[in-house]
Amino acid sequence: MLVAALVRGSYEFQGQKCSVTLRAYIPDSIWPIVKERLLTNVVEVKMGDVADFADFMGGVIDQNAFASISACIEYAKSRSGLDILVGGGCDDSTGYFIDPTIVESGDPKSKLMAEEIFGPVLTV
Repeated sequence: MLVAALVRGSYEFQGQKCSVTLRAYIPDSIWPIVKERLLTNVVEVKMGDVADFADFMGGVIDQNAFASISACIEYAKSRSGLDILVGGGCDDSTGYFIDPTIVESGDPKSKLMAEEIFGPVLTV
């Protein structure tokens, strides 16, 4: 149930909703199994045209949102202590698509744990 709630909370509406799950604090005692199941579920999230109900996610709302969310992902890629476990891809060639992304942070006060991203990025 936890994994399903994290996936839906983080990636429904491309993570652009008031009830978005931006971060999760997972106890070390359950993290290995949650991580395994979470990664398995996230790689199965289909992205594409929202008119196709087989797609779970579409593009983010606009170029500004794309730029802001992409910058957060680039920040995660460039910092030690932040590891992208899945996703991290951004493509604005046809729409503003950002892969559902999970970032693992070793610091509960890191930028991604402290700031709102308002996009399909879950930091754990």
